[in-house]
Amino acid sequence: MNYLAHLALSGSDAQVRTGGFLGDWLKGPLHQHTEQWPAGVIAGVRRHRDIDAWIDRQPETATAMALLGPRYRRVAGPVIDIMFDHFLAQQFSRWHQPELALFCTEVFRQLGPFKARMPSGAQRFLERAQSHKLFERYGDKATIYGVVASLQRRLSKPELLANIEPVLVARDAELAEVFNEVYPKLLTYVNSPVHDPSKRD
Repeated sequence: MNYLAHLALSGSDAQVRTGGFLGDWLKGPLHQHTEQWPAGVIAGVRRHRDIDAWIDRQPETATAMALLGPRYRRVAGPVIDIMFDHFLAQQFSRWHQPELALFCTEVFRQLGPFKARMPSGAQRFLERAQSHKLFERYGDKATIYGVVASLQRRLSKPELLANIEPVLVARDAELAEVFNEVYPKLLTYVNSPVHDPSKRD
C-alpha cells in the first residue's frame, strides 16, 4: 500500500495519521525516534509497518506482482503499492468516509502542524501533494502512471521499469480485481480487536 491507503487506514487521530504518512521516512528501530516524535506518531509508524508486513504475506499480492511478468520482478512491489492506491482512489467512498476530496483536506490540516519536524524529503512531498492535489488525482490514469514514472526516475537502475506503462494498461482490470479481493481483507485485519501492533518495533 502507498500513501493514500496508509493515511486512510490510520484512523482519525492526527498523530497516528502523521505516523502513517511517515512510515517510509522514519527508518530503523522506533525507539530511535521517540525523543523527536510523540507516542501517537510512533504508533502510526508502527501501524504502517504492520500493514506493509501483512500485505506482503498475502497471496493476492503475489498474484498482482506476477501479473507484471518476470521482467519487473525486482521492482513489482512498489509498483503494485502505487496501483493499489489508484484503485482505492477510484472507489474511495466505497471503503472510507468522508469522500476523497474532504478526506484529503482533513489529512493536510492534520499533518500541517508536524511538517516542520519531518525529514526534508517528506516535507517536499507533502507540499507537492497538497499543492497539486495529488491524492485526489490518484484515481486518474495519467496521474498514476506519472507517479510510476517518478518512481522510475528515482531508481538507481531506471531501466528496471522501462516500458512498464503498456503492461499496466494491459493488466489494469486484473490488478483492479486483485485489489478488490485483498482490500476488504486488509480492512478486516486492521479493524480486528486482536490487531494490536503497539508492542512491536
